[in-house]
Amino acid sequence: LHKPVRQAELNKTPRRLLGPAGEPASRRPARLATPSPRFAGRILVAEDNPVNQEMALTMLDMLGCQADVAVNGQEAVEAVTRTAYDLILMDCQMPVLDGFTATVAIRRWEQARGRPRLPIVALTANVIKGFRERCLAAGMDDYLSKPFTQEQLAAMLEHWLLVTGEAAPMPATPALSSSSLPKSSAISAVTATPAEPISVPDQTASPLDERALAQIRALQRSGKPGLLGKIIGLYLDGSPKLLQQARDAVAGADPEALRQAAHSLKSSSANLGATRLAALCRELEQSGRERRLEGVVELLRELEIHYDRARDALAAELESSS
Repeated sequence: LHKPVRQAELNKTPRRLLGPAGEPASRRPARLATPSPRFAGRILVAEDNPVNQEMALTMLDMLGCQADVAVNGQEAVEAVTRTAYDLILMDCQMPVLDGFTATVAIRRWEQARGRPRLPIVALTANVIKGFRERCLAAGMDDYLSKPFTQEQLAAMLEHWLLVTGEAAPMPATPALSSSSLPKSSAISAVTATPAEPISVPDQTASPLDERALAQIRALQRSGKPGLLGKIIGLYLDGSPKLLQQARDAVAGADPEALRQAAHSLKSSSANLGATRLAALCRELEQSGRERRLEGVVELLRELEIHYDRARDALAAELESSS
């Protein structure tokens, strides 16, 4: 065979989105300190956030996969027509075409040309009401909740790709899951918790969850020197622009622009362990999605306080690791 047989082609039917369990791989316990499987396959990562791109590409590389990046849904559709992929990791919220619209276009292209069904895995930072149904309607097969670990990614890939061996064991690090986030940012939450009154955060408490940084360091020790510094650098470069976009959206009463900016800042902040900041971003995102702008000025003000603390902590981490 010139390319591995996909597990999905053996199964023939979409997996967990159709099954009664409906449990995403990122909710399953991480298999820490055990050998990670290695896979044969080429993956398309459709993701517009540079921090999330780097995290996904590094994990896929450690798992033996080749990977390409599409920065929006239109690029993802065009890439599929040019290259034979074994699986797509599809962010649901992207510019130009979102992940749902891109998936519909890919399924139509497959049907028109008699191509086999390509597994498409939704990437989402929060599973809101109706998410599963929308994934099914678009033609998606599975989903991962962001942020996810290498072990959680591997657990999902095992259902779709051919396992060819074992990678080096991952160092044992505490798993970062939705239960470790503030309740208002839990990935499975259906509605946003109203913003609490603005308060100055405890200056003695770290604005970062060390477990998230430990997971990145674990990837770094496994053969990616400088990875943590690179990811922090991407965040420090891109996050001020996202914060300014949120400010402009609030000033201009533009709920859709607010949703987009808050969504992207939330996802990359969560990857670096800024959980309270990510929670506030999620509340702003929800306000934008619901076109509900009451209270967003106060919420943005509180978000800026937590952003400044997270930014300073990450800058200090970057300096100490250089």
